Amino acid sequence: MKTKMVKFVAPLLALIIFSCEEQTLNPAADQKSGEDVRSTAVLTMPGMGEYTMENDDDSDSVEVPMCIVLPELPDWPTAFFVMEDATIRGDIITFTLSYSGGCRIHEFRLVSTTFQESQPVQVLAQVFHTDNEDPCDHWITEERQFDLTPLKGLYFKMYDTPCGAIIINLVDAAAGELTVTYEFCR
Repeated sequence: MKTKMVKFVAPLLALIIFSCEEQTLNPAADQKSGEDVRSTAVLTMPGMGEYTMENDDDSDSVEVPMCIVLPELPDWPTAFFVMEDATIRGDIITFTLSYSGGCRIHEFRLVSTTFQESQPVQVLAQVFHTDNEDPCDHWITEERQFDLTPLKGLYFKMYDTPCGAIIINLVDAAAGELTVTYEFCR
């Protein structure tokens, strides 16, 4: 009985100990060469073609991804995460997100619907999380930002006003429905 238990437990312990050790130190590094790795995500949207998003870490400047505006929220798969907070400053929405990982780069996309007529107008929005099959289970909390100028541009195309406001209703927020107001001027 002890021999069978050792044959089962020893490989399991080895798998646990060595699965994340090297990658946890630098999740963007290639294990063999030690060089930074670039990741590319291709999102296919029915009737809309493909979005290709590349993660290129050659510079110190961080490019803030744009909010994607679609007629309705897509039925894309999303990995588990917790949205703790959302704030808007200027045209940038910042989310405090927590998720399990630590060995691979995680990707987040913000998708918004077009306007629901009300005063002020409203949209539904959802953050989609791709974990790239990260095997590690460190609990990570970080801020992720998205540029809301596509919503502002659509607003000014539809309404002839110098300033505007959009109520953003965030779907699947951990604390139930989370709502933020995006106010802007030309």
